Amino acid sequence: AVMDEAIRRRDAHLAYSRRFEKVFDEASLNSAQRHLIHQSFQTFLANTFWCDLEQPDPTAPRREWFSVWAGTRLLHSPINGEYHASLFYESLWPHLMALQLAQWSRFEEAHADSGGSYLHHDLGQGLVVQQQAYAHDTPVEINADFLLMLQMHCHWSGDLSLARRQVDLIDRLARFLLWTDQDATGFASRAATNAIDDATPAAHYARKQTYLAVKRLAGLQAAADLLRQAGRDEVARHLERVSEQGATQIESEAWLQDHYAVCVDRSAVGLVDPASGQGPPFEQIQGWDAYSIYSANALLLPAMTGQPLLLDHQRLATDYGRATRETMGRYGCGHTSMEPESVWISQNIWRHHMARYLGQACDGLDQLHWEMQVMSNTNDQSLAFADTYINSDVSFSPRGLISMGYLTAGPRLVIDRLAPGGQRITVEPDSHRPQRWPLMPLADWQAGKIPICVVAPDGTVTIEGETDPVIIRGRGAAEQKMIG
Repeated sequence: AVMDEAIRRRDAHLAYSRRFEKVFDEASLNSAQRHLIHQSFQTFLANTFWCDLEQPDPTAPRREWFSVWAGTRLLHSPINGEYHASLFYESLWPHLMALQLAQWSRFEEAHADSGGSYLHHDLGQGLVVQQQAYAHDTPVEINADFLLMLQMHCHWSGDLSLARRQVDLIDRLARFLLWTDQDATGFASRAATNAIDDATPAAHYARKQTYLAVKRLAGLQAAADLLRQAGRDEVARHLERVSEQGATQIESEAWLQDHYAVCVDRSAVGLVDPASGQGPPFEQIQGWDAYSIYSANALLLPAMTGQPLLLDHQRLATDYGRATRETMGRYGCGHTSMEPESVWISQNIWRHHMARYLGQACDGLDQLHWEMQVMSNTNDQSLAFADTYINSDVSFSPRGLISMGYLTAGPRLVIDRLAPGGQRITVEPDSHRPQRWPLMPLADWQAGKIPICVVAPDGTVTIEGETDPVIIRGRGAAEQKMIG
């Protein structure tokens, strides 16, 4: 069937490929960024499963299944991994994101104490899709990632049908997130283990982590938005109040003059390492006040849909710069300043994109990330995209697909097709150098048109190719509306 389809549609495929490659090759990417995209895309393809499920009734509608192995770990579609790939899906193939959002919702776990529920980390492992294969649950992280991806999917597509079908699930996931903050401090004190499993206790399973606190509030904010779109205004208002109050508390408790703390609960009493089942051999968390690369992790997708920042813009920019300096290792930034060698390339690239939306420059770090890929695929080493160091099991990983986000972060593309008063699409590229950015999410593939955001040598910004109305920001106090 694959060979037959390839033969029948050969000319159409080649035409699409040539058009795509032409605009891609003209994009304002440096060589390291281009290499990272090429390598990570091929690694991603080798991990994908896209098939039709067998139906007992042959006349029933076709059921598609799409899943992605997490490289050498062979976990099926881990939510936190696909969170990194979401920019690719929403830019080029949102249908694949919608399929996974529906599939994840079938792996819901009821939670009696909260009256809500949480989703599992993944769908299975190897060739078995039945239950989570990851060693432990990471429910705050996973619930929030799901809600943030669903929010982005709805705002970028303008289609609320999936959110409306899952409105009760959204409510239950939010109930669980509310429950995790037992003392109304804005931080999760329950279920606070995340999937950064090679990090220090402070960054991996401490109570009241800043990373999880921001992610939890961003998830609640996304749930409020989606529930309001579905007509559940009272619940939405409550979640919004919790998010606003929690953000104020994070600013008060976690800000340490030039960065956000890793966690604000310094006690190690009662903590359990999810890998060993043992507690840490100290009474106070070491590195609670370290610099971290995760403070703004949850804020990228909301920024790309035009949502307000949860935390102070200037503080986030300062945190990015200082944390970059303090966590820098040979191939990029480690999780915290306590562990500069614990580098995850996908997490580094994710925060570079966030920095672009904050108006920060991060030139030069892409080359370090590419050098690690070269090191991991030299001589007898052949690990495709390696997200972590060569002795780690996070290789052949699809998470590098986050590099496709260079094409959206470069022009700072923001899409909100659900904005009050009608859709709002904006770009705000750096106007100090000539650039060409293909706006893939706005492409009309049937007509073969891909709009291009062009920055001329004099700083003038225009949109080539007829497309949705695009607002060009950053031209003094005025905004220019360009059509075509």
